[in-house]
Amino acid sequence: MNAKISSGSIISFGVQVKQGITVPPATMASRFSFNSETLSFEEFKKFDNELFDVGLISYLPREC
Repeated sequence: MNAKISSGSIISFGVQVKQGITVPPATMASRFSFNSETLSFEEFKKFDNELFDVGLISYLPREC
């Protein structure tokens, strides 16, 4: 696949990195993201980004 995962990155189960991509250091990638309004994790239904075929950069609140 020729993809590279830089140090400190966390790639969650089910995430697919695009061919030939280098994932930046300390990237967190998941198929889920935290919704601060509902205080729950929600699965992404669409994936449209330059790094992943399946998955997106994910952010967690400090409380997690």
